[in-house]
Amino acid sequence: MQYKINSEDFGRLSEDLQKEYTQDGDNYILNIEGDDAPTMSKIADLEKKRGIEAEHRKNAEKREKEAADRAAQLQKDLEAAKGDESKIEQVRKDYQAQLDKLKDERAKEQQEFKDREKKEEIRKVAEKISQKFTVPDIMVDQIAQGLNAREVDGKFVVHPVDENGKESLESVADYEKRVLDKPEWKAIIKVDSGSGGGASGNRGGGASGTKWSEMSGEDQVKLRKANPERASVLMKAEGFEP
Repeated sequence: MQYKINSEDFGRLSEDLQKEYTQDGDNYILNIEGDDAPTMSKIADLEKKRGIEAEHRKNAEKREKEAADRAAQLQKDLEAAKGDESKIEQVRKDYQAQLDKLKDERAKEQQEFKDREKKEEIRKVAEKISQKFTVPDIMVDQIAQGLNAREVDGKFVVHPVDENGKESLESVADYEKRVLDKPEWKAIIKVDSGSGGGASGNRGGGASGTKWSEMSGEDQVKLRKANPERASVLMKAEGFEP
């Protein structure tokens, strides 16, 4: 079976095989399970990474041209000085000032790239955990707040942080379990999330035993948006008007 097919090829498939695909614009993508599966999320990450690398190559080519232009200009300026030591010294000072400015700009650019790469790695981990919730788009930023990353051998390694923002002794797996075990979030955990204590309940939100009155106002709003039927059941169970 092909991973990606067009609508014409999709129409030729039997109904059973069509169920194995998900529409993506004008094409259809094969649903593949497993950690190594080429999911749309992973493909998007690769495309983003490729875009960043292309940007770096473009910047490197631009800097190379600028360096060649500066060297040529320096040669012209030195020739124009015609042995005048004061003019030659001024040319050298101006050239050094340009080099110092470019050095600072490149250092800033490199730091911005590292900061962006670090943020992307943190978000990837947060997005993976957020998929255990019925409202992943809402949860991803909150989950990311408990994570940070350090650079090891040129790559960023994501780790949890404590209440002071310092690296904790927890592993990412420990942090994920702690997130899924938070009572205030149990109502929006998927039934197959595999959390330590809040994995039971209806798919689409609402852990078994969760009371509407025990939820925060923010989580009540989230549940209403994610699963209005479950929210209505919880409210009626305590005499609230949906």
